[in-house]
Amino acid sequence: MLLVGDSGVGKSTWINAFHNYCEFSSLKEAEQAGGLFPIPHGLKLIHPVTKEIITVSSDGNFEPGKTGESVTVFPMEYEFKHECTQINMIDTPGLNDTKNTYGNDVDKEHINNILRLLSSYDEIHAIFILVRACEVRLTQSLKYTLTEILRRIDTDARNNVIFIFTCASTNNFKPDETQLLLHEFLSDNDLPISLTSETPPIFCFENNVVDYLVKYNNGIPRTDDDIRMASENWEKSRESTKAVLDHICSLKPHSLASIHAIYSAEHTIGVVSKLVLEILLCMFKHVDDLEATKRRLTDNPADVAREASVVENKVRHKRLGHVNVVCQNAKCCKLVNGEIVHKICCEKCSSKWLYLCSKIDWKGTCKVCGCAKSKHDWTKTKTEIVSETVFLLNDSDRGTQNEINIAIAACENRVEECNEETGKMLRTCAKLNSFVRQKALLVSSDTDELEKSLQSKIEMYKTGGERTARELEYLEQIQDQYEKILVHEKINRYRECDVYEQIQQLYTLPMKGSDLRTAMKEEDIATIEVIREGRRTGVVRVLSKIIGKKEKAAGSTHRRKLPPITGDDHGPVPSAPLPSSPLPSLPLPSPSLTSP
Repeated sequence: MLLVGDSGVGKSTWINAFHNYCEFSSLKEAEQAGGLFPIPHGLKLIHPVTKEIITVSSDGNFEPGKTGESVTVFPMEYEFKHECTQINMIDTPGLNDTKNTYGNDVDKEHINNILRLLSSYDEIHAIFILVRACEVRLTQSLKYTLTEILRRIDTDARNNVIFIFTCASTNNFKPDETQLLLHEFLSDNDLPISLTSETPPIFCFENNVVDYLVKYNNGIPRTDDDIRMASENWEKSRESTKAVLDHICSLKPHSLASIHAIYSAEHTIGVVSKLVLEILLCMFKHVDDLEATKRRLTDNPADVAREASVVENKVRHKRLGHVNVVCQNAKCCKLVNGEIVHKICCEKCSSKWLYLCSKIDWKGTCKVCGCAKSKHDWTKTKTEIVSETVFLLNDSDRGTQNEINIAIAACENRVEECNEETGKMLRTCAKLNSFVRQKALLVSSDTDELEKSLQSKIEMYKTGGERTARELEYLEQIQDQYEKILVHEKINRYRECDVYEQIQQLYTLPMKGSDLRTAMKEEDIATIEVIREGRRTGVVRVLSKIIGKKEKAAGSTHRRKLPPITGDDHGPVPSAPLPSSPLPSLPLPSPSLTSP
């Protein structure tokens, strides 16, 4: 079961409460056992007798954070057993965190980590979306959270989406207003999840029972009203626990294949968008050199031996061995030898997260360049442009009667190869974009990463004036072509297997495929790190603290093995190439891979 929701909605506290509701039949039984806290829980309060502000916790060491901040900073797995049912619960960082002031870049990383951890499972029984039962209006924060969650899951997951209302005692476990707000949001976005049926997928809980148990364990005096309210909330929440478990058991487990494919498609577009523009600009310069060489060969046949080679620029990504924080804003870039160079705001950054970087202030502004945090990237590689000489003629061809024609034909073939490869990269990104829009439960109106990168690059090259006029013209041409391809691809349909075939075909590109494959291997490494971190910090702690006290949980889970770091995890490379055509005029062919 996956738990997602707004920051501060109480996901971690709900896990503690849910575990106690599963384990104990009454509040008194929970008191006698001292309660169970898979996740350390603490709170600040005014002592009812001394009137002092004190801190109490479930284990004596946990320090509660500031109000509104997410307790969970990494997705974690927790395991426990209810009767004969093995429960694997995935807690996730809250979205729209108060620490994430600008740009939502932390949220993006949180979502990526959630999806990476899910990649270790083949199926999931339920996706819990936690919402406060006291919501009386659809705030921007709630809209943002619902949008970010629902656009990452596929349409077939709609039956497995369950809404958990926390703080339900505020409305006597009848949160009609909040239910109507969600119904309006779902209806406005044409989402096939009904909240007005006879048995809507809504279950109400009260989390404050966890606070009550922590206070009890720390000897905080209780009034009769405290005990009565806690007992009532316990009984109603325990009824909801049984109801939600019965509901989940009635559902068909949802295959995560489409969610994995949506993530792979979006991530590939993101990786390609960072690489493809550098690659395309190198190819553009290479084509210019080839065309110039072709003209010289035609005008000066005597120089054919000297002109039978050109210099090709290639993009190389070198691992730094450390992390740099780099500003991507156009005003922080400069032109060096015809190349755009980005400003490094923090070299060898030691922070684990970008928002914790010492160069980013509490407002989310860079202390070095003054740009927002959202304009910065956390990079572990350095992009280098390497020049290589490409010979257009073999030694045996030099001095022959047909050497001029051979050299000209070689130029033309090389130009065609560059244009063909460019077309394949653009069309693959468009196909992946189309798949995401077709499969996602909620279709976002946002542009994809390649569109954003193109626009950002265009803005950077505009600052170069006449020195970058040719590059700017080419980028605008690419932007226009990509927009046309996107429009065409909206009518075509793709399957999950098509996503991986498209990615594999990128790896087979003769000129730039190896660069793309190397970049994608970084995602494999990041995925394995997230899975191991999530299980180490979550599962291991729970196994030692909880399951060790009770009968050890048995039964299999639906986990997949950790993927190897090979870059070849998506099946065999298909033999059929993508349709292509030379630039600048790209036709819009029908896709070679369509669903029946």
